[in-house]
Amino acid sequence: MSKRRFIAAALAAARGAAACEVIVSGQGADGGWHAEGAALAGGNSARAGQDGALSAIALMALMRSGPDPLNGPHADAVRSGMENLISAQASPRGLGDGATRLGRSSRYLAAMALRAGAALPGAPAEWRAAAGRAAMDVPGDAETARLNRQLAHAGAMPEPWRKAGGPVLTAALELLEPRTL
Repeated sequence: MSKRRFIAAALAAARGAAACEVIVSGQGADGGWHAEGAALAGGNSARAGQDGALSAIALMALMRSGPDPLNGPHADAVRSGMENLISAQASPRGLGDGATRLGRSSRYLAAMALRAGAALPGAPAEWRAAAGRAAMDVPGDAETARLNRQLAHAGAMPEPWRKAGGPVLTAALELLEPRTL
């Protein structure tokens, strides 16, 4: 490895570690991550959708930040975050109203996070069951492609979502962008 690549890799690792700390420090006592302020209007269902989406994105970033998320430095955050998403999934509107675009997006992101968690070595059986239940929340191809573009390129994330997600969303998107992994 050239000196330039070594330095670039070291800088990326330092940015990744700092981003993980921002994400973990933003986790609530209930294991979820919660949107800031009233950047998106729409009542309790919209708030649940915001929180579900932010929790899912934060979890996916933490799970991709190291080789063994269930035994790494952020294992407790991953475990409590997964339990929070499973609890929200069990509530009738815990991830937002599936009839709205925000609710569908939130449910899709939660499904992705639940699927990623269920695929981890040593994942509890209830995580796999939750991932199976979430399969029905995966939208059609066009909506899936739109959401995946937003995750792959932070600049494509709508401004209200970025505001509501605050520093946690910014840090998570940095970890999820292909150029930083």
